[in-house]
Amino acid sequence: RQMAATYDESIKAATYARNLSPNNTRCYLLLAQAQANSGKNEEAAITLCQALQLQAMQSYIWSEANQQLWDSLRKMYTSFGQSDAFVLAQPDPANPTKPDVPRYQPNLRNPVLARHFNAAGAGIVQLMLDAKDYANAEIIRAYAIANFGIPESQMPHVPPVPPKSKFFDKIGKKLSAIF
Repeated sequence: RQMAATYDESIKAATYARNLSPNNTRCYLLLAQAQANSGKNEEAAITLCQALQLQAMQSYIWSEANQQLWDSLRKMYTSFGQSDAFVLAQPDPANPTKPDVPRYQPNLRNPVLARHFNAAGAGIVQLMLDAKDYANAEIIRAYAIANFGIPESQMPHVPPVPPKSKFFDKIGKKLSAIF
């Protein structure tokens, strides 16, 4: 009982960190680990898919963190009986990888992974909307639709970015003149 409470506290703390910094993939990795440790494997898989989608947008260069994410995802989906969820990718000269490390890509024909990817993409956009980061919400939404095949109908609507108030521009100019 005490261990379950500790896992719940870990999930709450990691969720809070992710909500404060929704562009930071490390927060997603911490949350996924807490979810997996508490037996919430499907939630952990979706959270890892969110990290993967963010990482795909942020960097195409191989890193130790990228490899840990891919390894975690492959292990998790293999434990679901979905060993075909990730397939070995062909080398891509535009995206350098460490030569002795295999590179994988999601197999979005796998129905379990496709469902998780759809939920992950919609979840990231919603996190950005909750943070009132409309510009990144729109970028992530468009990227997920174009690159991961997530149906547009399953993605949250992103309102247009509101224009800056002229009032704050005037105050900013006055303050910059003073300082």
